[in-house]
Amino acid sequence: MDTARSIVHSVTHYIKNTDLYLMLLGLVCSIYGMLLIYSATLNPVTALDGSTKNLYVQGAAIILGLAAFVALSLIDLENLGDLWKIFVIGNILLQFLLFTPLGTEVNGQRAWLNLGVTSLQPGELGKLIFIFTIAAHMTEIQDHITEWRGLVSVGLHTLVMMGAVVLSSGDTGMAIQYLMIAVIMLFSAGLPLKWLGIAAGVGIASVPILWNYVLKDYQKTRILVLFDPSIDVEQSRQATYGKIAIGSGQFTGQGWTNGTMTQMQYVPENQTDYIFSVAGEELGFLGCLLIIILLASTLKYPLQSLAEKPGFGWINIIGVPLFSILIVFALLYWVGMARIVRSQVLTLKESEYVTAARALGAGTGRIIKKHILTNCIGTLIVTTTLQIPSAIFTESFLSFLGIGVSAPMPSLGSLASTAIDGLQSYPYRLFAPAIAISVVILSFNLFGDGLRDAFDPKLKN
Repeated sequence: MDTARSIVHSVTHYIKNTDLYLMLLGLVCSIYGMLLIYSATLNPVTALDGSTKNLYVQGAAIILGLAAFVALSLIDLENLGDLWKIFVIGNILLQFLLFTPLGTEVNGQRAWLNLGVTSLQPGELGKLIFIFTIAAHMTEIQDHITEWRGLVSVGLHTLVMMGAVVLSSGDTGMAIQYLMIAVIMLFSAGLPLKWLGIAAGVGIASVPILWNYVLKDYQKTRILVLFDPSIDVEQSRQATYGKIAIGSGQFTGQGWTNGTMTQMQYVPENQTDYIFSVAGEELGFLGCLLIIILLASTLKYPLQSLAEKPGFGWINIIGVPLFSILIVFALLYWVGMARIVRSQVLTLKESEYVTAARALGAGTGRIIKKHILTNCIGTLIVTTTLQIPSAIFTESFLSFLGIGVSAPMPSLGSLASTAIDGLQSYPYRLFAPAIAISVVILSFNLFGDGLRDAFDPKLKN
């Protein structure tokens, strides 16, 4: 009995001291992902190439992740931090396992370990280890992290891991991700913005070197098709079909497990890389909105911790919820703009006046500045004004649910949420923000339509 009571007491104590909100948020994200993967692998055709195993692997990963969550919460990571150099060596050895018989080639790239029941990409697991080791490294040298010796030390740490990834798998894109992780963590550690500006300048200056001597032909092609899909139709097929799938979902989607392009497997790797296309096609705008909500909620706590550090008080001034929403908007809202602008540029560069300018000896820079950008500005302005209402509606909806902007920051969604409590006594308090939201959205839509008409020469007499 004493043993049972001790176990119950330990479990109860653990639950009381566990961030249940974070655990629940992780489970919701995992379950939502499982539903999307189930739909993406539902078609019997996928069973022929073993794609259905992704569902079972994801389920096993959730269980293992939950177990790891519990195990790591019981470990003092500060003690492990002293052993970060050993973890670096272990991470390098992990990458070099690709040279063993376990290394296997997938889609023309030897970057996977065949473990029988599943496969593992060492570079992806190595990123988690790298985050831990670079954090422990920065903690060890925190007194001179912004000095030359500190930056050189962290830089060598990063370059060693980047080199290990490139040598073992040849995955330059993965190596760049390691570099970006280090830069973001340096910024979070308090690195002055001037150093980040210097790093950005060095990165821009190194682009010609990377393009001519580092990137492989297929990597160059992947970059070029972002601007002109006609360069390689096969390489651009995934992105093109993914956009079509997302757009076809409209507001409510075609229904879970009923997406035409999802079930017909038109979008390659829609169970992994392009899982967002499944959400867009089958669940529509509402399904994509749920992803925005989950992302914003996930970012909330890390931003709160960052805001408490010296030099980041401005995050509290803006508001953590608002800042997290802005980050999510920045990650997602540029896609539609990029698609429209790209199509406009592809059309303009085939215009007669561009051909004439090129025949007269005009350089690429002058053509872009004088002809392409000048004629794109109207489209940019119109698209921006039409995206603003969407952003306003999304922010108001999130604030209404209580996961967006909160007091004292003003928000029409927060006002509407507050008015719900006194709806019977003071109904006008709800009608006022609702009408204001409707008028603002309608005004921007009308303004965008007016700008479209003004910038379209075909509509002028």
